[in-house]
Amino acid sequence: MSEAPNSNDVEKALRRRSRAVAVLAVVLMSLQGAVLAATEHVTLNGGRLVDKVQVGAFVFLALALMLNVLTGGRRSRKYPAMNDELVRANRARASKLGYVVTMLALIGVYVAMLLVPLDVYKYIPLLVTFGIVVPALYFSVLERKGEKGG
Repeated sequence: MSEAPNSNDVEKALRRRSRAVAVLAVVLMSLQGAVLAATEHVTLNGGRLVDKVQVGAFVFLALALMLNVLTGGRRSRKYPAMNDELVRANRARASKLGYVVTMLALIGVYVAMLLVPLDVYKYIPLLVTFGIVVPALYFSVLERKGEKGG
């Protein structure tokens, strides 16, 4: 039988998750330049392998970060305290902010399309990044506030 985790283990895991989410969000943002350049060269039947790998890495990291923020990852099963009411409320607030930011960005691209000709596919990675990074960073901030008791 496994013994119940002590509060120190849970607090360490919460801090680790908060830091990891923030770091992954920054990494995803830092990939923007490479992904935007690679997007121009990648097609279904053509393009360099390195460009396809960069786009694939971006998609994988974006999905991993999104799932981590939405579900809490596998540590939430090990430590039920990492998925308590406050954490779920923080996730809901972060998701709501991500939705609003994504919709505002989409509206901005739509209005810009009406004014000047745009290749919309070039802006999709940027919109994905806004929709994932903003809630991830906000969730990280809310979690850190919760750690400090604020």
